[in-house]
Amino acid sequence: MLAAGLDLGDLGGLVILKPSRVEGYLAQCVIALTLRRLNEFKYQETIRAAIEFQGVKAIASEKVLNFGRRTIFASQMKYRGLVRSVCWERGVKHFEYAAKTVKKAITGNGNASKEEMIKAVNRLIWFDVPVEDDHIADAAGLALLLMSREGSHHGKIASIAQRD
Repeated sequence: MLAAGLDLGDLGGLVILKPSRVEGYLAQCVIALTLRRLNEFKYQETIRAAIEFQGVKAIASEKVLNFGRRTIFASQMKYRGLVRSVCWERGVKHFEYAAKTVKKAITGNGNASKEEMIKAVNRLIWFDVPVEDDHIADAAGLALLLMSREGSHHGKIASIAQRD
C-alpha cells in the first residue's frame, strides 16, 4: 500500500511512502517534495500529479485547529480545501490526524520537537538522503501513521523510533 502524507501550507511538504524492502526500516520514500510558495493552481496540480503518477489511494494531512492565530488558521483551511478537492475528484481517501497524535505515534512523545521528529523519521523511513526539513518530516510522519492505521505496522512505530 502506498501512503501519502501532506504537511499543509505554503511552506508544506508532500511525501509518498511504500512498505520498505530495506532491512531495519518500516517504509521507503518514493517521493518527497517541498511545496514552497506555490499558487493554488500549482499546489493542486503538484498533489494531483504525485497521486496519479504513483497510484496513491489514501492521503493524510494534519488536522486544522484554531488556536487564535487567525491568519494561519485561514491559510491552513484554504490548503485543506484544495487537498480535499483533489482527493474528491480522484477518488482518494483523505484522513486527518492531530499533530500530537502524529508526534506520539512517531516519537513516543506527543510534544516532540521538530528535531526529535526529524530524527525519528530518519530512523523509521529509508530516504535516499536523510531528511533535514521539518515539513518533509511532518509529511513523512503523517504517511507512516496512515500506513500504520491501515494495519501494516500497527504498534511498531514508536518502539522502533526510540531505539538507539
